[in-house]
Amino acid sequence: MSELAERRCEPCKSGVPPLSASQTAPLLEQLDRDWRVIDGHHLSRVYRFQNFSTALDYVNAVGALAEE
Repeated sequence: MSELAERRCEPCKSGVPPLSASQTAPLLEQLDRDWRVIDGHHLSRVYRFQNFSTALDYVNAVGALAEE
């Protein structure tokens, strides 16, 4: 498991600036190439599915993980 995968998400706090490009670069290397940093602080990735049902199953699984 990568160092990034072992980290826990911490909510953004007021007055704390987002990571710089030089700080995000080594973290992005631990993800696959489809991930992008948008506006310096948002992660974005496009997922494509063969049909709506498969996409819905995926979203529900991610939602269950987020709820944990």
